[in-house]
Amino acid sequence: MAADSFSGIVSSIRRSASGMPVYTILSDSPHVLECNFSLELYDKVLVKAKAAEGGAPSVAESVSVEGRADSSSYGEAIDLLAGRAGMASLDVFKSDSRFGGLIARMEPSLRDCGMSLLRHAISGAPAIIRFHNDGDGATGAIALSRALASLNERLFIGHRTFEWRMHRGIAYTPDSFYEDSSSFSQYESIEKPMVLILDFGTTPESEAAIGSSVGKHDLLWIDHHPVYKGFPASLAGRYLNSWDYGGNSNDTAGMLASVFSAMLGAADVRPLIEASFLSDRSSHADRADSEAVKVSEILDFLTGSRRNAERYGNPSQITPRYLESMIGGGGSAELYDYISSQITLSVSLGLGIAKRYKGTGGIGIFVLDFSRIIAAGYESILLGRYATRFQEGVEAESGENTLAVVYHRGILSIRCGKSACDRIRLLDVIGRIRESSGAAVSGGGHNEAASIRTDPESADDVLAALLSELGAFTA
Repeated sequence: MAADSFSGIVSSIRRSASGMPVYTILSDSPHVLECNFSLELYDKVLVKAKAAEGGAPSVAESVSVEGRADSSSYGEAIDLLAGRAGMASLDVFKSDSRFGGLIARMEPSLRDCGMSLLRHAISGAPAIIRFHNDGDGATGAIALSRALASLNERLFIGHRTFEWRMHRGIAYTPDSFYEDSSSFSQYESIEKPMVLILDFGTTPESEAAIGSSVGKHDLLWIDHHPVYKGFPASLAGRYLNSWDYGGNSNDTAGMLASVFSAMLGAADVRPLIEASFLSDRSSHADRADSEAVKVSEILDFLTGSRRNAERYGNPSQITPRYLESMIGGGGSAELYDYISSQITLSVSLGLGIAKRYKGTGGIGIFVLDFSRIIAAGYESILLGRYATRFQEGVEAESGENTLAVVYHRGILSIRCGKSACDRIRLLDVIGRIRESSGAAVSGGGHNEAASIRTDPESADDVLAALLSELGAFTA
């Protein structure tokens, strides 16, 4: 293969496992280049390189340093490349009667965040994408993966890599921040490292990590959890939340990320949007869309438990590429049939053994000890996923003026029927329990679906406090 000559500006340096530095050099395209030459950020270089096979970095045959670029010439180079990458029209999404008005209001912010992500991607600065471990977070991650793969294909010479981390829990914690910082230590870059947070983190437990990130990492946030009073959005970088634009929890993070990704070049995101609505019980969901139902159920199952993924594909990490292979693979129909049967049988069991109460306003309250579901052999279903399906069974039997509490080892997973949600402000209830309880209590989510966490020894007391808040008495 013939060598290619080009000139450009060094914008990032990564120390690879082999010990050989990998450089990103901005020229007429961003070049990802492996070489033994010692270069520095802002070096203006003339390179003769041979392209590698399979998307690996190009290999330098010769490099000469021609001088130093300043921030202005670097800015011109990256702006030119970002302009070449371009962003697509959002008109097809703005015409959707369910969420089109929201997308129209968010469009300037979506484009600002898109340009920020393009600059980071093109510069070679390190980026970690953390997505919540459910169907909503996973659909958004798949869409972002498609967008970044498209950018690689359209613009890069050599392969630009991104790190993906499926995130368990609702907070971006100090431990997460330090883990990300450790990964970033392998890089030098003109742009600051970026953490993209998808479908979690709008909670007081994230505030310490947000503060630690200031000046060190750029944060790009896509969420749909209610924004509580005092959330430090001004420190959270570029923060996209449907609530801030007149939307609500029904306007899922997976939908927002899919629209964002389509703007950046991802193809065929509509099925992902529909699956995200189904996964998060959005009022926009269409349960008659059988393909979206299948996708949401498979993604919820695979992201819910490491054990489930080990049974199907056994990936070293649960990444968007793995998840996409599972929803589109030849065995997806068989996997969906297995998941459906597990849900149907376990929900039927739960309805038969749950304790039943009446609460304020005649709300039917169903309380279930999840250890009894596990003991019956349904250990493949995660607590939160089960609570959602259990509430659907409760509503089918007793209507929407209902609430389900499924608890296990200090975690209470709570789901509200629509009529109950109209009267119960679930997040306010959790806030009052947090303030009044003598135990360590955390929690959050949505008014339709939330969780409370405490130590196992305090779980009975916290459950009693929740039932008291709901005015429960034995039915």
